[in-house]
Amino acid sequence: EVSTPWQLLSEVAMAWAETDPEEAAKWVLQLPKVKGRVWAIRFLACVWTRKNSEAAASWVKKLEGEDRTAAEKGVAEAPNTH
Repeated sequence: EVSTPWQLLSEVAMAWAETDPEEAAKWVLQLPKVKGRVWAIRFLACVWTRKNSEAAASWVKKLEGEDRTAAEKGVAEAPNTH
């Protein structure tokens, strides 16, 4: 199966979030405002919330607009956080 560029961005964000979510967050916010950025933010937030919900929530609060909406969706999708 061939991945689209936005899927690849999401996969990188998720993998990086497993080891260093703060650096992954810096990287993701430097991406151009394209579909892939929104998905990468969403998946990063999901993984980060699962690992450290307080740190992830603090990051989400700093975001604005579609970045924040995407991150909030990721937080809501994280397992064992409700």
